Amino acid sequence: MPDVLPAEIYRRIVEHLYPVHDTKHLAAIARSSRLLHNIAEPYLYSMLYLVGPRHLQDMLKNYVDRPLLSTFIHHLYIRATDRDRIPPSYWTDVSELLKRCAASLELLVIMAADHEACYFSWVLRSLHGATGNLTILRVPFGWDTEATAYLESPGARGLSRIETADIPGGVSLTPNQVPGTLTLRNDAAPHLTVIEAPPSAVCLLVPGRPVTHVRFKFGLSTTLHSFPSASHLVGRCLVRSTAAKGLLAFDMGDLTHAQHSETYSLDVMELSARFLPNLKYIGAVNFPFAKDVPVTRLYQPLLRLTELENIELVISHLHPPVDPYWELSTCCDLRVYSHALRDITFLKGNYDRHRWVWSDEEEDFVMIAQMGTLPDWGGV
Repeated sequence: MPDVLPAEIYRRIVEHLYPVHDTKHLAAIARSSRLLHNIAEPYLYSMLYLVGPRHLQDMLKNYVDRPLLSTFIHHLYIRATDRDRIPPSYWTDVSELLKRCAASLELLVIMAADHEACYFSWVLRSLHGATGNLTILRVPFGWDTEATAYLESPGARGLSRIETADIPGGVSLTPNQVPGTLTLRNDAAPHLTVIEAPPSAVCLLVPGRPVTHVRFKFGLSTTLHSFPSASHLVGRCLVRSTAAKGLLAFDMGDLTHAQHSETYSLDVMELSARFLPNLKYIGAVNFPFAKDVPVTRLYQPLLRLTELENIELVISHLHPPVDPYWELSTCCDLRVYSHALRDITFLKGNYDRHRWVWSDEEEDFVMIAQMGTLPDWGGV
């Protein structure tokens, strides 16, 4: 008999399958008995992946017939591509689905072809009146008045993380100017702590919010993105985080997508030493190699960044390429200036990176990874 054990035991079994969202086995458990159905169904519908218009219409029919199902959805992934041949009603259906699951939704991810990105912002209207449970939002929407209206609505009260792929049009930056066409109330998204977005969105979102982690993120457009000046970015935007210790992690991303000077990342690092003394991680700093750029521009800020534990250095531009012995020597030099440094990564390319970690036992740096991905935000 399926109910010979206490319900709590069965719930623990189901919870074991939930992290990997094993739908096959969760569905089999749900069909076993009424008891197991009641236990497994909320987990089965907690993550919803919509891969196209037909799938969305089928799911909407389920939610119309059984409204309770929408309250189970915590993670929603919506994907629409050219191959789906999106009908005009698709985004209306998306909006309807969001209305139904807004009260329980914690993560919303929307992926689509570039020409569909303009629809995302108005779809977010469906979340305006939500109770504010959404904590993570990942979308490639264009930054416009609709996106701003969502962030200023009750639906964004619980938002802690936002990731945008691009900000096409509507916002422009001159070297010493934040976006002037759009503003954001200081009380909007009051719990926002993590931002992954282009510089223009970062300048708009950080001031007045308890942001601790920032990463520049770029879209696939071939047009180079303009940057604010280093002094404006650090001295007027990043420093205005209201987090208790200010910004803790800053990743400048792949600066090849941006219009900036060769010393931009060094300028940012020098200013960070002045305005962001509690930084624990800084990423994608170009190692100085030009004859007119002394290496001390990299070393000197470390004297003031006494909390810095992790740094990522771009060395793909060094010719001839350096070897691991040079990397180890550089790690030791950097640690002379900051004893807090324990994790140093040299970026040679997208998948070619060397990570060195300080070993108290060896009293030296040890290479622990040569390729692949690294801990998010350097583990900070």
